[in-house]
Amino acid sequence: MKKIIVFFQIFVFLSISFITKANGYKITFTIPQIKDTIAYFGYYFADKKFAHDTVHFNNNGVGTIKGKAPLDGGIYMLIFPSMNNKYFEILIDKDQTFSLSTDTSDFLKHMKVKGSNELIQFYNYQKKMMAFHEKSKELNKEYQKAKNKDTAKATTIQKELRNLNNEVQNYWKKISSENPTSLLAKLTKAMMEVKVPDTLKAPAYILNKDSALKVIRYVWAKDHFFDNIDLSDPRLLRTPVYYQKLNYFITKVVVQNPDSIIKEANKLIKLAEKDKETYRYMVAYMLGYYERSHIMGMDKVFVNIAENYYLSGKAEWADSTFLAKLRDRVVKIEPNLIGNKAPDLIRMTKQDSSGFISLYQTQADYVILIFWDPDCGHCKKEIPVIKDIYEKYKDNGVKVFAVSTKVERKDWDKFILDKDLYDFINVYDPYNFSNFRNFYDIYSTPVIYLLDKDKKIIAKRINAEQVEELLSERINPKKEKKKKE
Repeated sequence: MKKIIVFFQIFVFLSISFITKANGYKITFTIPQIKDTIAYFGYYFADKKFAHDTVHFNNNGVGTIKGKAPLDGGIYMLIFPSMNNKYFEILIDKDQTFSLSTDTSDFLKHMKVKGSNELIQFYNYQKKMMAFHEKSKELNKEYQKAKNKDTAKATTIQKELRNLNNEVQNYWKKISSENPTSLLAKLTKAMMEVKVPDTLKAPAYILNKDSALKVIRYVWAKDHFFDNIDLSDPRLLRTPVYYQKLNYFITKVVVQNPDSIIKEANKLIKLAEKDKETYRYMVAYMLGYYERSHIMGMDKVFVNIAENYYLSGKAEWADSTFLAKLRDRVVKIEPNLIGNKAPDLIRMTKQDSSGFISLYQTQADYVILIFWDPDCGHCKKEIPVIKDIYEKYKDNGVKVFAVSTKVERKDWDKFILDKDLYDFINVYDPYNFSNFRNFYDIYSTPVIYLLDKDKKIIAKRINAEQVEELLSERINPKKEKKKKE
């Protein structure tokens, strides 16, 4: 599994290629205190930073970098290893032949630029935002002092903070409207909050209008979350904003169930598909994020993205080796997605005879399906707990279908005898006729599934404690509700 995760992470990065254009770039840095040393010129890409070039500073504190192909638009940075990796940011858009000079005592304060109006505007923006930030800090300090002693003053300060926030919003609006296609305009607009209209109302026929209005406002906010950010602009990929907005939406805004996420993920991919690079990133992000997810059931999202975009041929950048590995992973996950009917385990040799038994023939309201190995240390701890759970709930229609993954029978027989597991349906499949390792994605032990009476998967890859919780919620719902209250 770790190898697969690393493969996907590397692929996300390697699958991004930069667009080449006709003109080159030349940037000259003058920083008097930086002499006879190097700095690193790097850039943001989603949630990471990457090095692009090394800047060599001479005795006069001057360093230059240049290239025949222009840089892709985004936020870059100059990092100084000699100053404990201190750095300042540089906006790169259309103007790519320019010089800047500054002082290490305060990079932003002393910054001077020649040859790039875009960069001048960017530093003016940063200075303005720094002033807003300092003023906000002062007001918040005053508010903390006044809120318990002088309520009138505290109210006045709160009003000043609101006015300051409005000032920031208006400043962002001004920048984004002056040159709407510029990177700075796209950035400032992306940071602007999308406000839910006050005109939204619950339908007249609904009795609980307050609750309904909350849902209506949530749905509107979700559907309009990306109104202010152009997900198809590749320049924004090379800023921190793109990833922050995307990740917050997927993890905090969308209801965390696979079907809701699949719906929203497909919408986001549609928004990004106008540009090849943003489309590629969005698809790769969704695949990698949900392949790595530790939340039960999210592998359904992974399978959906894999099948709809990669295995369908829409991911033209994916090579045959990657697709083969991905296809193999999907084949192992898809049969055991939560909500699916579990694959039947037939031709499983019974522990006490030479006959066969089928999982589908097991009549029970709930089946605890466990794959285990008598030599596995963790199994030795979990199996006795499963036995206790079984004893507690067996009169409520619970059975245990215990599959030994070990080929040799001696240790298996001894463990069943020592732990008195004869009430379990004990089976094994020494020749893997049932193909259980692939159907149930068994690459370690123990692996526990909980199935309903129709053999649909309620939960998978859970521990004994979670089995207890799930059965308690279903078998004793009233008791469980009182316990939580």
